[in-house]
Amino acid sequence: MLKPIYRLQCGLFLILIMGGGLTSCSVVRVKPQSIASTLSNERDSILNSAELSQATRSVIAITGQETPGCTAQIDDCLKQLRALPQISPEQYLSTASELFLFKAHELASTADCQLDPDPNQVQPHEVGVVARQMQAPIVIQQVDPKLRAKCMQQQQNYLLDAVRNAYAYLFFSNRKAEQRLFDNRQVQVRDFYNMAVARLLFLNERSSHIPLSLKNSVAIGNNTIHLQIQSNSLKKLPAPEQLASGYDLSFRGLKSIKRRDGFGAEFVAILPQPPAENENVDAATLSQYERINNSRFLPVSVILTAKGNNLEEILKSNEFNLDIYDPYESETVAIKNQQYPLAANFSAAYGLWLARTDLARAAYKGLFDAYKGLASPRLYMLEPYNPNKRVIVLIHGLASSPEAWVSLTNDVMGDPVLRQNFQVWQIFYSTSMPMLESSYEIGQLIKTAFKRYDPKLKNSASSQAVVMGHSMGAVIGRLLVSNTDLTPDALKALSTHDKELISQLPIVKQRLQLRPVPEFKRAVFLSAPFRGTDFANRWYTRAIQRFIRLPQSFSASVQELLANAVQNKAVINRLEQSGLLNFQSGVTELRKDSRFNEITQHVTIAKDIPFHLVMGRSSSTDPLNQSSDGVVEYESAHLDGAASEKVINGGHSIQETPEAILELRRILLLHLENLGDIPSQSHALPEQVAASQSGS
Repeated sequence: MLKPIYRLQCGLFLILIMGGGLTSCSVVRVKPQSIASTLSNERDSILNSAELSQATRSVIAITGQETPGCTAQIDDCLKQLRALPQISPEQYLSTASELFLFKAHELASTADCQLDPDPNQVQPHEVGVVARQMQAPIVIQQVDPKLRAKCMQQQQNYLLDAVRNAYAYLFFSNRKAEQRLFDNRQVQVRDFYNMAVARLLFLNERSSHIPLSLKNSVAIGNNTIHLQIQSNSLKKLPAPEQLASGYDLSFRGLKSIKRRDGFGAEFVAILPQPPAENENVDAATLSQYERINNSRFLPVSVILTAKGNNLEEILKSNEFNLDIYDPYESETVAIKNQQYPLAANFSAAYGLWLARTDLARAAYKGLFDAYKGLASPRLYMLEPYNPNKRVIVLIHGLASSPEAWVSLTNDVMGDPVLRQNFQVWQIFYSTSMPMLESSYEIGQLIKTAFKRYDPKLKNSASSQAVVMGHSMGAVIGRLLVSNTDLTPDALKALSTHDKELISQLPIVKQRLQLRPVPEFKRAVFLSAPFRGTDFANRWYTRAIQRFIRLPQSFSASVQELLANAVQNKAVINRLEQSGLLNFQSGVTELRKDSRFNEITQHVTIAKDIPFHLVMGRSSSTDPLNQSSDGVVEYESAHLDGAASEKVINGGHSIQETPEAILELRRILLLHLENLGDIPSQSHALPEQVAASQSGS
């Protein structure tokens, strides 16, 4: 029998053991956690934090390794992962992709891999480039070229490994892609793939100073990448001088970014600048063809794939295909004989074009004849010409530029139905020019553009176009769809004989005998001062008008045209006496008592062209017929016979408001429905059908 002291000691020992056991059972404790923390644990990865994703860390933990040890010895770590039967191919491939991406990022922060600034790259002050984890800070320091080349090659090899494993996960694992539709991991791995491709192309361009798009193939270590242009539209264009990743751009001034989710990395292809686009080039010396500009900034979608027909071949392959697509032309891409949506960013190219060209500054300089490149109007096509898509022509207002249409244009790009059926052409012109002259030159330029791409005018693009104008642009737009002879009002001071003689002069006849642009079959006028505006008569606007000058090249062109068309000086004198050559600036012509308004008071729109009116109303308490948008009165903006009229609470720049955008979308969809391009009301919910019927 144990002595009492021993029994006491044994009892205490058992209590300690039991206490220890109870303590070990309560190691896990519960405490509240925010939904933000839960989502962060599930979705954060190396792309948006300094740590690997929770999924990758969990897979590494299965091997008994610590995460720092795995990232330090990545080859040994991955070897151990492959050896464990408990780890599925999907777990291995997704983990490998993120680990290689981590290693590439790690190298990017080392001194040997630092890059000097490149003036040709997109700069932060232009569009607000977002700093990302995958972008190492750019510093200027001396680096041994051999060490840098070695570091850059290793970084690119890691990125190719990340692409290879991500691609294998997405398309060559045991489950099909659609079976993982709701997996958070699939979204992560797709992002790993996109970021790796974006960084790879950036590094290749910066290290070789030649865009990958200018090469047929490129060798990176033991790997070879073969380039293939997959879109006919891109094959017809000059090779890009730069590929800018859409993931590294953010924009001030774009209310939303219009994208299409899918497979592929989003880029902007930047084409060389034609000499004719230089602001110091006098536009009056350019041909009409030279003033028709294909956009230099195009959205492209890039797909980088490792060659192979199965998982084993993919993981061993050193051959890659780099396919470049025009996302306007291609909506899907075939992988393993199955179609998948092609990812695209439509806003990035548009925003970069606006930021790089700075058309708003050019508009103000053109108003005071300080921008030679705007002596004659220009036409900008925002995508490669598509023969099967209808055309929307947008004409801006006074002292403005194509930036006035940023909300509408971006919305057209973002709406799948509008994007598939319309292409946007922007007119840029000097608003100091007389409006009759601007109307004539813009009309000639538009007709030339249609015939340039479709000489026989047989394509869908050459029929049923829509013209939209804002403010002064709406006044010009009305002239472009009108069927009116202005000669009686313009030459009423002349005798009958002189009137008949002068009205037949080509320089006069072309400008006074209005005929609709044949391709226009619908028009929309926003905030239009058809009968002028009191705003143009205020003291401060009159003061500004004194500094506004007609382009010198315009006056010279008129004299040259007269000299060529009229040999008799007496006729020229009588033409000058008629007042027709007393040119006023476009700003002055907006006065209610201007000669332009006197001449155009009887303008009528062609009967076969339906037109729509959209206008602002700054005060909802004023009677409609006495209301104004702060610049243009309702009585000046209203026209009888409109297919629809929409009055929106707002100011003069009404085209920027969400209500106006919805109305313009309704009109464009109605146009497509009437043509049979889309089924009637196929785009609308029942509530939207009722709303559109009440406003059509």
